[in-house]
Amino acid sequence: MSTIWQTITWDVARAGGFTAYILLTLAVAVGLALSTQLQSPRRWPRLLN
Repeated sequence: MSTIWQTITWDVARAGGFTAYILLTLAVAVGLALSTQLQSPRRWPRLLN
């Protein structure tokens, strides 16, 4: 039988993995968008250009 500490540890590790996966996906998507022709000044804010 699992203890409460094992359950909490499992949930935190799982949430961390999910968060890392989402951040990696967003970073790759933004990197691809900026490296293609989508970087015209009308489409992207000045911060991303």
